[in-house]
Amino acid sequence: MSDFHYDELLPQLRDYYDRDAQRRAEMTHSAWKVVARAALLTRIQAEGKCTLLEIGAGPGRDALFFHENGLDVLCTDLSPAMVAVCQANGLTAHVKDFASLDFADSAFDVIYAMNCLLHVPNEALPAILANIRRMLVPGGLFYFGTYGGQNEESLFSGGPIPGSRYFVFRTDEQLKALVSPYFDLVDFTVMQEDQAQNHHVRFQSTVWRRAD
Repeated sequence: MSDFHYDELLPQLRDYYDRDAQRRAEMTHSAWKVVARAALLTRIQAEGKCTLLEIGAGPGRDALFFHENGLDVLCTDLSPAMVAVCQANGLTAHVKDFASLDFADSAFDVIYAMNCLLHVPNEALPAILANIRRMLVPGGLFYFGTYGGQNEESLFSGGPIPGSRYFVFRTDEQLKALVSPYFDLVDFTVMQEDQAQNHHVRFQSTVWRRAD
């Protein structure tokens, strides 16, 4: 049982990302993230999917990429400052954390979560995954990209700005066990440390499908 509770973590996460919004808006993606994103776009286009929700969108770099490639994109983030950056870039964006996503049933062809659900303790993740499934059309795709490869959770500091954030890292087996009750696995690609540029964890780039 985790000592961390999602609702209690939200104020700290929101404050951190509000303060980090401008710096992140000026960043560019690492090459390996660009590769993962492009591979997903190829799959989306091959399947003729049109609508995409990005949760935990941050400054909206990925959302803007999908928008510029013809998708109808909606963004959410828990940080008002991040949402403001998305809106300044012409994206439709709303302030919502993962537990407050209240869009209609079967509203999206694709739901995209890049490096954001690692802020959700394992005990809180099933309800969020069930809600993501609800919002996807039958046959819709769920992209879940996250750092992992080991079983660890903690408050981590030492980032680019002062403050600490909660992270949870999951082994490949843990991640599959958590997500598979809600989605069918389409692709599970692991990027090693040299690709993900992280000495402690690797990147799990996963694609799932709502089966019915």
